[in-house]
Amino acid sequence: MSIRYLRAISATVAALAVAVALAAFQAPPVHAQNGGDPFSGPTPVAPKFAESPSATRTVPENAAPGDLIGAPITATHENNLAITYSLSGANAASFAVDGETGQLSVKEGVTLRMGETFTLTMLATDSANSAALLTVIIEVIAAVHHPYDANSNDKIERGEVDTAIGDYRAGRITKAQVIEVIQMYFEE
Repeated sequence: MSIRYLRAISATVAALAVAVALAAFQAPPVHAQNGGDPFSGPTPVAPKFAESPSATRTVPENAAPGDLIGAPITATHENNLAITYSLSGANAASFAVDGETGQLSVKEGVTLRMGETFTLTMLATDSANSAALLTVIIEVIAAVHHPYDANSNDKIERGEVDTAIGDYRAGRITKAQVIEVIQMYFEE
């Protein structure tokens, strides 16, 4: 046997040994989180609005600048990332949103007329820059006056204050209106 022949056999045996060792080793499968590419990380997960595909709020035609419009519109994130809110659309200039809470309010200089409807887009953006959009419809309702003097005695009583607070929480009256009812309660 020649040396060249022995070297060829040694190389073949070594290659077979490596192949057998590799075949015996099974690497665990690589799984991606959230269906993403396993080598580049998880697929971003966007925030989700509690109300979807749209949210509707009402505002009285006599709402003052800064008055809150209904309950906040909020989104959640499955990874508990921080979320900020903003508005866009042709009607966004008439309203403001608290970037941390999603609470809508009336902006300065806006004239609201009963029967008007405003359509906005609310954007919820998480700290990883993933975002979700929601159509928000704001309907202007008749001016809310103080129907809380239920027994017409020209004095607001505790039960009437509770009713006003409930109406405010439900978005039927404005912050200024509920404050006025509370102030009337304390007047003698």
